[in-house]
Amino acid sequence: MSQRAAFAEFDAACLADFAGNGMADTGTYRSPDGDETAITYLFDDVQFADVGEAGARVLVRERQIGLMLGEVTPVENGRVIGDDGRTWRLVSATGEIDDSMSWWFVAPYRGEA
Repeated sequence: MSQRAAFAEFDAACLADFAGNGMADTGTYRSPDGDETAITYLFDDVQFADVGEAGARVLVRERQIGLMLGEVTPVENGRVIGDDGRTWRLVSATGEIDDSMSWWFVAPYRGEA
């Protein structure tokens, strides 16, 4: 097994353990075409951002979801329907991606789940 594959497998195992201990969420990913896949994901609603010419680090409210690429290939306007009842629309990729996970800016989805 390559190091790349080993790290992807490790990340998937960690996220499953996180979900089992309340540090990650489970739910369903629904593609814009309506295909559904069971997923485990990370949710983060507070981020630091660089603003201004000096690049000052400030705390801003941005909602992001990290999705495991081994479970799903996320695309813009896909939805994450959490087992906790919250539904999120994938707005745009954050640019943070590796072989295991892709992070997305999300917005609450208030339409029909």
